[in-house]
Amino acid sequence: MRAGMFAIAIVASTCVASAQMPQSTPPSLPAVTPGWMPDWMSGYWLSCEDGEQIAENWFGAGTGTLVGASLNSGEHQRFEFLRVAANGRGGVSYYAMPGGKPATEFTMIANEDHRAVFENLAHDFPQRLIYTREGDRLHARAEGEINGKIKGLDFNFRRAPAHENCPG
Repeated sequence: MRAGMFAIAIVASTCVASAQMPQSTPPSLPAVTPGWMPDWMSGYWLSCEDGEQIAENWFGAGTGTLVGASLNSGEHQRFEFLRVAANGRGGVSYYAMPGGKPATEFTMIANEDHRAVFENLAHDFPQRLIYTREGDRLHARAEGEINGKIKGLDFNFRRAPAHENCPG
């Protein structure tokens, strides 16, 4: 996967294997309630790095389901539909639908201190999606093993007014 790709959406959209696969067993999670969701991800987030504009918009805080969309409107124009919801197994999962394709599931294995980790070890790349929020900044990382080495792509967003675009 090229390091020049600039969105969680892009990473998932170039995956060879997008079928849902068995995943590692997550630690015991509390009962899925709206309060256990990573509601802190909600909002309109904008990245203006390396000549690319990436917007992620998450909504649904307090409902037990987060719905999102990611749009890269730079050189590599792509979109992805996103969802974080109960997975029917007593946990929470992140569902990535790059380009509107069928969902790939990543099971939440951690959610504390404004940091959520979603994992699908059977997926080719990425195998982990990590979101961290610090104030008005949201950091997203897609990582996994490629040829025996851990590789990662990092995306830095700032909170922005809805529908704001990067300057220029």
